[in-house]
Amino acid sequence: MLRTLSRTRSQPLPKRNSHHQPFLLVTAIDFLPCRQESGHTTPCIPAEILDKIVEFALTTSALESMVDPFSSITSFSLVSSTFRQISLRRYLRDVVVRSREHWDWLYQLMMGYDTRTTGKGRFIGIRSFSSNSSFLSFHPSRLAAFTNLQTLNLNLENEGLHTQHILTTTIFKHLLASNSNCSSSLVKLVLNAVPRIDNSLLSLIALSFPLVSILHITSTDRVDSYDWVGNELCWCCIDDVLDCSFHSAVPEMFPTAEEMATRFGVALRPLTRLQHLLLGVYLSDEGLRWKHILNCLQANAPPHQALEDCISCRELYGREVRRREEVASDIIASEIPSLKTISWHSYFNNMFSRCPSGIREEGGREYVRSVDFDVLEDREATRRDMI
Repeated sequence: MLRTLSRTRSQPLPKRNSHHQPFLLVTAIDFLPCRQESGHTTPCIPAEILDKIVEFALTTSALESMVDPFSSITSFSLVSSTFRQISLRRYLRDVVVRSREHWDWLYQLMMGYDTRTTGKGRFIGIRSFSSNSSFLSFHPSRLAAFTNLQTLNLNLENEGLHTQHILTTTIFKHLLASNSNCSSSLVKLVLNAVPRIDNSLLSLIALSFPLVSILHITSTDRVDSYDWVGNELCWCCIDDVLDCSFHSAVPEMFPTAEEMATRFGVALRPLTRLQHLLLGVYLSDEGLRWKHILNCLQANAPPHQALEDCISCRELYGREVRRREEVASDIIASEIPSLKTISWHSYFNNMFSRCPSGIREEGGREYVRSVDFDVLEDREATRRDMI
């Protein structure tokens, strides 16, 4: 007899498209109980296969929908206690907070799951945690329960120049409050839309998580979110964003790229296991955007033309920017012996791709603003070949 574990209706399944939520359909065959003397046992689906099924459902849902992927395995989790344990364990492995209400619901779910398992108030099964920083200002002490976190991804788009340090200090403090293990377990730290990448932030990271091996910090995405979008470009929005963020460190924060790289390298020196570093700042001058607008006006080109498409800017400033990127990479590589790759954000990258790291798509292309350098054994940083 066939049993449908997803508890879906027996009506014909709708044609799969992007407008329908992903669903999970699992069937198993039940046999009548065999007599004990026959030596046979009732077959069942191995837990490893069930775990892979749940993983596939969650991954598919996360890629195709903006809603919480738990909806794709809700019916699955109601089948039995075994199915519920498998689905919750897999779902809570990679946590993505979508709102304050969702954060509250997730915490209650995690507490309930912990009560039925270890009962120690520690979420040892959570490996990855992603959230907007504003959500975590609501009960940040809850972070102390993440005792085995390996990846932390924070979006600081709602923070300003004065709240950035306070917020990151608070989050890191609560992560390490009653759990020194998090300091050694965390291997990847991602901070997006940071108002300013400075020495204090890098020193705080090095002090809090000295064993991290992958560090991605970006600031340019705060400006790129208001990027050149045709005639509807909001000049007031661009001006406001530029006033409350530092997407370029030269010359406002540091007089030269060499000075910036030296200071950053010293701040990151305690990260003895750091292998991959992305610093999402432009090494072009702070005023390059306004120079670009002036060049467009002088050439009778539309002022909303993307800076990456501006041949004049590439010819005037591209060579100097590439020199800064190479010199800065060499300096940081010399300060961090374990470093294997270092990346910057740049307007003058000739690469086009469809990969998620692209910023803006136009005519089927996506600009890849990340310029990557491989660190050789002699600590010299070599730019990867352009495609």
